[in-house]
Amino acid sequence: MEELLEHLEFRIQKLLQKSRHVTASNQHVQQSTKSLAEENQRLQAKQKSVAAKIENMVLRLKTLEGL
Repeated sequence: MEELLEHLEFRIQKLLQKSRHVTASNQHVQQSTKSLAEENQRLQAKQKSVAAKIENMVLRLKTLEGL
């Protein structure tokens, strides 16, 4: 009976370690996801800005062609 209890205690400790590891990994993944989402927003804003500048240049070139 004593061996069985020791074995169960050992298995419980291992499961707790795995649970802590999975929790830490999950937190890391969530943090990475948040960081990537923020970077994506910055890049989209930058892309819109560049697209507007290019459109403005094209319009200026068309105006110059018309002169």
